[in-house]
Amino acid sequence: MAHQGAVQTFWGVVKAVDWEEKEAVITDHNGVDIEEVLLGLEAVSIKPKIGSNCLIGIIDNKVEQCFLIWAEELEELGIKSERLKVDSQVDISFESQNLGDLFRRLCDELKKVIVVQGTSPNIPAIEKIVADSKKVLI
Repeated sequence: MAHQGAVQTFWGVVKAVDWEEKEAVITDHNGVDIEEVLLGLEAVSIKPKIGSNCLIGIIDNKVEQCFLIWAEELEELGIKSERLKVDSQVDISFESQNLGDLFRRLCDELKKVIVVQGTSPNIPAIEKIVADSKKVLI
């Protein structure tokens, strides 16, 4: 990648977010509002929570080239990728529901299915799916 200029960083607080434009207004430690701070570039976008502390990068000391590096709290994280690889367990939850728990409960119910005519569920196969899911989902 070609050199794009010196990058400096500073701390700020998120004042406003325009998620459609992928921009934010950040207030620096002097109380100055920095507008049009980029929230990402195509592949990864970070929607910080208003009022959260954040770290901003600025290229060649040009205010129009500010970008979000990190935020203390996020509302949303956007990732565009043909394939997402995660090398650790994943905890996907919403409110009080956890995807791993929902998946295991579904498998428990499938094991109870009684087929009148035909083949019943393959219980060992379902149990293997549950065991494998525990390696991925918390």
